[in-house]
Amino acid sequence: MSASDYSINFPYGATSAPYSSAHPHRGDDRPCPIGTPVVIGGVTIGLTGATGMVSGPHLHIQEWESDYANTRKPQNAFAPGTVTNIDPAGTQGDGSFGKFVTIQTTDGWNDSYCHLSQINVIKGQVIGDKMAEITTEAVVALSLGTQGTQPQSPDEYAQWVGKTDQQSLDDLITHYSQKGQARQAGLEQTIDSLTAANLKLTDQLAAVRDQATVPSPAPSDPDSVTVTKDGFWQALLRFLGKG
Repeated sequence: MSASDYSINFPYGATSAPYSSAHPHRGDDRPCPIGTPVVIGGVTIGLTGATGMVSGPHLHIQEWESDYANTRKPQNAFAPGTVTNIDPAGTQGDGSFGKFVTIQTTDGWNDSYCHLSQINVIKGQVIGDKMAEITTEAVVALSLGTQGTQPQSPDEYAQWVGKTDQQSLDDLITHYSQKGQARQAGLEQTIDSLTAANLKLTDQLAAVRDQATVPSPAPSDPDSVTVTKDGFWQALLRFLGKG
């Protein structure tokens, strides 16, 4: 199961303790076990957890526009968009969100997926657009020279986040673009070689044809060459040393 399969058990606007009518709950909570995949557009952006200010493991989704205070009941939960912010250390602001990923959708609103145990995306990554998606593993391999393994410690994660910036994405795109250009150049070279071979074969056939039309000895001569279909192939075999 993924996080979207779990029903909301503490909705936007709830006033139960520790919230109140003056300070209502500003998101939707889903009681997901730790490690539940948060999947958007076929991409697992992270795993649920219990980081930050929580009473137990769950996924909190807060939808906001200009700032975290300008919220509305989430309408774009699990909708594709662009990653605009991540907090792999869980220390941004007052730390209440824990580890989180923020995705901006096409209407300009932002959805923050909070209290995660693991983050699998980077800032600037487009989620849900297959042409723009670049896997976390590929970016890690490019940036750190690894085999695409996930960082195993906070220090490794900080290094990963520090190095997998937009420049790294540009480098990765350039890398695969160059591979495509090299493949195209190889195909063009193959076509040129085939064209040259075809021209050479054409010249050889023309020489054989010329030989077949040369005036031949008397028909009684067993080595005579006649301008017939069978005679042409006999001449070709003789030219190639097969006759």
